[in-house]
Amino acid sequence: MLEHTTGALVGAASVRIPALETDPWTTDCCLGLLGYVVAREHWGNGFASEGAACVTEFAFTALDLARLRATVLRSNLRSRRVVERLGFTVAEFRVRETPRYGGPPRLGDIYMLERGNWMAARTHRELGPITRPAP
Repeated sequence: MLEHTTGALVGAASVRIPALETDPWTTDCCLGLLGYVVAREHWGNGFASEGAACVTEFAFTALDLARLRATVLRSNLRSRRVVERLGFTVAEFRVRETPRYGGPPRLGDIYMLERGNWMAARTHRELGPITRPAP
């Protein structure tokens, strides 16, 4: 993620397919893991929302994944709002996960989003609200 006016790198968004990793924990090749990070001084500026939305679209259109998973730390309300606005819903509460890149296990909630649900919500947003002509 780049800041438009300065071109500074402020964060990153990604999708991983765990079934294709060297040490997979699942064989589900249709599952992707959504991840994003934003430098603290740029929190609250929409970078996570924009990055997560772009990666979600890429995962469902270019990669043709069937579902995305995101683990959100229980204490991170802003991140919770990011995935919920995209249509993710909680699949499991209070899951203790060890970060892939080190550190102690952390308590989070697992969110899931199915491609069909994302596409239906996207179509609804593009069409806008249904209005009826005046009688």
